[in-house]
Amino acid sequence: MACVKDHNEGCTALSRFQIAIVSVLLVVLTIVGLVLRLTTTYSEVEKISGVATITEDSIDRIVIIDQESVQSTDKQRMADGEVTLWKINDGWLAGLEYFRYRTDENKMQEILTAAEGIQKAELVSINQVNHEILGVSDEHGKVVEFWNGQNLIESFIVGDKASIQVGDRTLNPWTPVNRSCFLRREGEDEVYFVFCPSADVFGSVLQQWISSDIAWIPSHEIEKIHFTYRDEEFVLKPFGSAWVVNGESTQGQASEDKVRDVLRQIQPVSSSNLPTPEEVQGLDFRDPDVKIRFTSLPDATADSFTLLFIKNGDDGEHFINVEGEPYVYIFSTENSVQLLKRFDDMVTTTAP
Repeated sequence: MACVKDHNEGCTALSRFQIAIVSVLLVVLTIVGLVLRLTTTYSEVEKISGVATITEDSIDRIVIIDQESVQSTDKQRMADGEVTLWKINDGWLAGLEYFRYRTDENKMQEILTAAEGIQKAELVSINQVNHEILGVSDEHGKVVEFWNGQNLIESFIVGDKASIQVGDRTLNPWTPVNRSCFLRREGEDEVYFVFCPSADVFGSVLQQWISSDIAWIPSHEIEKIHFTYRDEEFVLKPFGSAWVVNGESTQGQASEDKVRDVLRQIQPVSSSNLPTPEEVQGLDFRDPDVKIRFTSLPDATADSFTLLFIKNGDDGEHFINVEGEPYVYIFSTENSVQLLKRFDDMVTTTAP
């Protein structure tokens, strides 16, 4: 039996009922304390305030500048460290005002989703010493601006890199565990975060944003492929389960391996790199070195298109353009070897 000390009577016994009451009160107080703690913790989650609406409907331009990359980039190459995304009609293009490309749809969706989440961004730090760790220091963060016409809607310093080098330390703002982009306003210490499924959602390299798909047609929808070189022309076309080659004066059955090389390069036709604006200015696709016309069947899902090629040096690389479109890409040596076949390359047997 438990007891308490009494000045006059020595020890006073506590009944089981009283002990039970005390135990219940202790449990209740513990639960109330936990509830109060959780409630207080939740209410202390501070979110960013005063943010303008950032949606695909409210903006028409996104500018991304990585000061660290801009300072170290090769001035002879284009757009390492600075990217502008332009909303044109219902689509997005990336590049300079006079030098733009179609963007990758998945990449664009990531940045637009992250931008919309900024209005609900949660506070993660109020201490300036954490700016480097979170990738939002003036030296290592990216300046991201959201525009509508000539009006700057919002501007943030963003940390979304998988790694940055600060002296002899390697810091990891974005990790597979946190999956967060961090942001702060210039001149402020507070840092907030939004969900980012991958690093470099706010990528500052133009190549990251460009869709590499130039053109596409399924092999079973091809009626014929017309190759035009400066010194010869021929047509490759399906004939039953095989392919035939019709030259200017001869025809024959096409090599299965060579046909396979060609078809592999058009599902889709893909770029390997981008030229500089200066390189593009010197190109005249009205007089290409090679012209290939892909004609689709009448009931095909893909439209017919023509690829134009201009040699880029002596190693087999080419500049490539889809006739009628403003975009110019670089087509690698390996891809050029597979697609740009000659008549003698394609034919296995000939007939007069």
